Order: sequence, then structure tokens, then C-alpha cells
Amino acid sequence: AILFPFGIHERATLTNMWRYIVVLYPVMTGVGVLGVFIWMGEKRQQIKDERYHNLSSAVCCLLSLSISLLYLLVLYGSWVFYDNPDQSIVSLGNSHTRYWLPIFVLLAPAIAYALQRGRDLFIGWSQSERTKRLAYVFPVAILVLMAACSAHLVFLGDDGVLHTREALTTFAEKRAAILNATPEDAIIIVDRADKYLWPDRAVIVPFRSEETYTKIPELLGTAPVYYFGITLPEEDLAYLHEVLFVDTGITFTSVVTIQEETLYEISR
Repeated sequence: AILFPFGIHERATLTNMWRYIVVLYPVMTGVGVLGVFIWMGEKRQQIKDERYHNLSSAVCCLLSLSISLLYLLVLYGSWVFYDNPDQSIVSLGNSHTRYWLPIFVLLAPAIAYALQRGRDLFIGWSQSERTKRLAYVFPVAILVLMAACSAHLVFLGDDGVLHTREALTTFAEKRAAILNATPEDAIIIVDRADKYLWPDRAVIVPFRSEETYTKIPELLGTAPVYYFGITLPEEDLAYLHEVLFVDTGITFTSVVTIQEETLYEISR
């Protein structure tokens, strides 16, 4: 309960590793893992040749890194939650992303080691001074590729700067339309819009809650009440009118539709 508060779930760990380590950062992860294997191979060969005398420090270093990585992988990998309505999206905007950042801090020396060994190998293959000088381009090219992948995530990803800018513009339009369509003392029940409606309007979150359903009849006697969220299909409106609030006479009337969402007035 202390070391693994989310339990130990192997399949979830593998899924999260793939989503938040490989899918998001394929180049960085690939180079880092390659660096680990190169380092391990060289130390293994040095031990075989009896040329590596400081074995204890190498073992302690490798063991410490391995335990740290394994612990972080199992700890956060076993924690499954979705804060994006589209559960298939893997992006920097997912809260889960930040929990894996310590792993890349631990992988940073391995990435540097792989780049260094790649440069040295290129120099060893070179037959002239000119090609040897080109060997120094190799690590720079990999770093540029990593930077390009990061820039793509930051600016063009699902939750990137351009997408976020468009979303903020949309939120501003929805906010303006809702404020124009409701009085200042209105109470608006929302699923996610509380972040841009409050404090200009009193809000209740979420709509789909037994506690909220129970409070709606009481609220109607105190202030105008509205619901704003994904446009409800006819069967959902029928369920609200004919089942959930059938004894109260409460109805949901569409006021304004903004893209995929609609503002409903709740009244008797």
C-alpha cells in the first residue's frame, strides 16, 4: 500500500509503457535503450578480459538504475486513468505524461553514451580526415531529430500549442454565447465547462450524478437553472422527462446550440 498504492498490474504497465514511452518519444527511447545495451556489452567484455577492476561500483550503479527504472515503471504503469474524453489520444496534455518524466532523466546519460559511441564508431570506419570530421555530425543529427520530434508534439500534437489556441478560441466563443443567453444569477450545470464559465456564473459539476439530480428540484426555487453539455439525443431527453423527472414536471428546453454542445433551460 505504501510502495505501490495503485497495485501491481502487469498488462496495464506494458500498455502505459508503450503509450507514454515508446509512442510519445520513439527516438529518445530508442537511443536511450541502445545506450544501455552498449554500456552493458562493453562492461561485460571488460569483465571477461579482466581489465575492469572497479566491478563493485559498476554493479551498484547498474543495479540502482535498474531498480529505480523498474519501480517507476510498475508504480505509474499500474495507475490507469483517463482525463481526456477521447481515451485513444496519447499526448502531452494527458496528466499521465508527466509521471514518466523521471525515467527520461535516468535515460539521459544512456542517450549521451549512445551518441558518443556512435560518433566513435563512425570515426573508426572513416578512411580520411574529411569523413572523420563528418562523424561529429552524427550526434548533432540525432539531437536535431529529437528536437524535431519534440517540436512536433509541442506545436502540432493533439494537445499542442496550435490545437490549444484553437480550443481556447472556441471556449471564448461558447462563454460569450452562454453569458448572453443566461441571467447573471443563473446556475449552470456542466460537465467540463466550469473552467471558463466560473466565476461569471455559478456552476455545478457534474450533470450525470444522483446528487445533482436530487438537487435540481430544490435549485429551481432559488434561481434560473440551466444545463450545458454535449447535445442530448432524443432518447436521452425522453429518459429525463419520462423517467428521471417524471414526477416533478421538470423539462429541458434547448436555448442555443454551439457546435457539438447545447445550452438547455431546466424548468417546470
